[in-house]
Amino acid sequence: MEGEEGRTARKKREARERIIAAAAELFMEKGARAVSMDEVAQAADVARRTLFNYFESKEELLVATAGPGAAGVPGFRFWIRTISKTGFFQRRLTAGGLWRSAMSTFR
Repeated sequence: MEGEEGRTARKKREARERIIAAAAELFMEKGARAVSMDEVAQAADVARRTLFNYFESKEELLVATAGPGAAGVPGFRFWIRTISKTGFFQRRLTAGGLWRSAMSTFR
C-alpha cells in the first residue's frame, strides 16, 4: 500500500490544516496581534496543547498560514504583504530564518 496515507497520518494532516485555516481566518478578521493561540485552538476545534505540538509560536503559525492552506482566504496575500511593511514579524522571524521562507511564497 505504498503511497496510501495511513489513518494517523491523515488525522495529523487534517488537524494541521484545520489549525492553519482557522488561524488565517482569525488573522484576517482581527489582525495577528489581536488573536490569541487559545482562540486559534478553539476555532480549529483542537486542544491548546495540540496546537503547540504543531506550532511553537504565533509567528510560526503566521508563516504557515502564508502557504497553500491559506490560498482560499480572500485577500490573505495582500494582508501578509501589508504587515510585512511594518517590520514587526520580520524582526521576530529573521533570527529563525523563517522570514525568507514566508516571503518566498509571494515571489
